Amino acid sequence: ELEVTDSDVGSVLECLRSGWLTMGPRTQALEEAIAEMVGTEHAIVVSSGTAALHLACRSLGLGEGDKVIVPAFTFVATGLAVLHAGAVPVFVDIEPKTWGLDPDLVERAITPATKAVMPVHMHGTPCELDALLELCEDRKLILIEDAAQAHGATHRGRKIGTFGQLGCFSVQSSKSMPAGEGGLVVTDSEDLWAKCNRARMFGENFRLEDEASYRIERALDGSRAYDSLSMG
Repeated sequence: ELEVTDSDVGSVLECLRSGWLTMGPRTQALEEAIAEMVGTEHAIVVSSGTAALHLACRSLGLGEGDKVIVPAFTFVATGLAVLHAGAVPVFVDIEPKTWGLDPDLVERAITPATKAVMPVHMHGTPCELDALLELCEDRKLILIEDAAQAHGATHRGRKIGTFGQLGCFSVQSSKSMPAGEGGLVVTDSEDLWAKCNRARMFGENFRLEDEASYRIERALDGSRAYDSLSMG
């Protein structure tokens, strides 16, 4: 049975009384902590692991006519995120050692329409990253890590989530780092961070400092411009 401490209750009350349920100072603090833990320049908190994968695909420009190779053994969200972006998931079998994408089968599945590979680190076990990275580099393909279940896992001393252009985590209640619901995107790219940040906030270039004057009793009187620059 989960033990709820006074500290836990105090944290929830502090959040409720602040007027910020999302996108506030605690969100920013979490993003900074996750980026430090994983070892990336940026982390972005979103509503779910599926949303994280969706934003990753959209920020990389994947869309109609593009094919993304995903493992046949994974939760359905991996393929759904590709479909949400308008691209086509191509399911490829796994290998028996890690239960991750089989690099040899991935190579056979590549076509001129293939734009990305999305390996999944099943149950926290890193997949055959070395071979997949080499293959993506040789074939000029994007690598997106579905690390929904792999918080804190490492490969050759480096944290999972840092090998692809973007890494995506889930903090849903069944995950190894549960928070009820939510997702995370990590990246070293300033450009990809900015695109994900816009997409999660209705296409706006939202930064916490823009809401310095936010008051819960006058929620529409802040300095937020409501300028949407892209899909969100």
